[in-house]
Formats: sequence, C-alpha cells, structure tokens
Amino acid sequence: MKLENLGNNKTALHYQPKRTQDSNETISIFFSYDTPVMVHDYLFSHLIITDQKYSNTTSKHVNYFKGLVHERIGNDKYDRLEVVYTSEINLRAYADGQQPIKPTNQAFTHEVI
Repeated sequence: MKLENLGNNKTALHYQPKRTQDSNETISIFFSYDTPVMVHDYLFSHLIITDQKYSNTTSKHVNYFKGLVHERIGNDKYDRLEVVYTSEINLRAYADGQQPIKPTNQAFTHEVI
C-alpha cells in the first residue's frame, strides 16, 4: 500500500488487491481533500467516478486525476477504459472490495472512453 501526495489537497492511495499477485495490477483511490472521488482498477480497466456534484476545485481535481491515469497507462489502455459513474457510497465499497458497482438511479452512466 502506498500513499501518494499529488499536490494541495490531492492524494492517491495505491494498493494491490488480494485477487492478484501482479504488482502492476493495482487499485488507486483518488482523494480531493479527504473525500474519495475516483477509483482506477487496473486489472478490470475500470475508472469509477462519483456522480456527486462538488465544488469547482474538486471538479478540477477529478479532471487532474483522469489526466494522471491517462498519462500513467498510455493511450491504448486509456481508450479502452470502462467509465462508471456511481454514488460515493458505492465508490467506497468498491475500493474496499465489498461489492461490485451498482447504479445509483436511472440516470446511471456507464461508458467506454
């Protein structure tokens, strides 16, 4: 497990889940201030983003995190990422390995970028 300071009020927690022994297959949880706003699951090519509306600064942090993931995994993998928007509760549960992502309502967005 590794905690990475990405700048003012931007942090990432990277860890290797129990399901794999490959050191490249990590889950990264990105925090704006102390709120988890995005999870990148390398193994399953998921980018899970909270669907809650936040301040302009936190929204900028989410965009920064997306750019960071893009930079780290490259164009080919980034273009195949499955993007899921869900509630913060589901995002936290996914990061904890407790449950799969569930839609929060009918406006649930699920896309491939």
